[in-house]
Amino acid sequence: MADGVPITAGAGTTILTDETATGHAQVNKLAISTDGSATLVPATADGMAVLVRTETANGPTVFRSTVDLDETEEQVKATAGQVYGYTFHNVSTSWRYLKWYNGTAATVVVGTTTPYMVQGLPPTSAGHVSFDYGIPFSTAITVAATTGVADSDVTGPTTNDVACNIFYK
Repeated sequence: MADGVPITAGAGTTILTDETATGHAQVNKLAISTDGSATLVPATADGMAVLVRTETANGPTVFRSTVDLDETEEQVKATAGQVYGYTFHNVSTSWRYLKWYNGTAATVVVGTTTPYMVQGLPPTSAGHVSFDYGIPFSTAITVAATTGVADSDVTGPTTNDVACNIFYK
């Protein structure tokens, strides 16, 4: 049996198929190509061959607070944006809390403004967090760190306890 099955939409109309042991499987174009082209995207033993490109432009911007992130709010971005990930370290032997605010530094008051999200940083730890699709901030991106998880906590970590790099657009 040959590939390509005639359909009743009209004389000469054919659906592109691939002959299998049990019949035909319809073939769908997976990439934009020249109109009328029947060039297929090749598959490999591991699945589809997908090329991951390294970009030298248009990637996230890096915000660095590598000396002392504390209860004083630090503005990452003054307008709406998205956070794609961050690295952190907490050299303290106690938990520290990274607090994220959806507002500018001028509008955020640590202990009064409700954080958009809070991330606990375990004692004497370092790590990274990645958000593949980004976390949206509709106003601005501001961060701070405190010793307590409560939204109302204003106790700052000891100097140099917490540092982070934030990847945003």
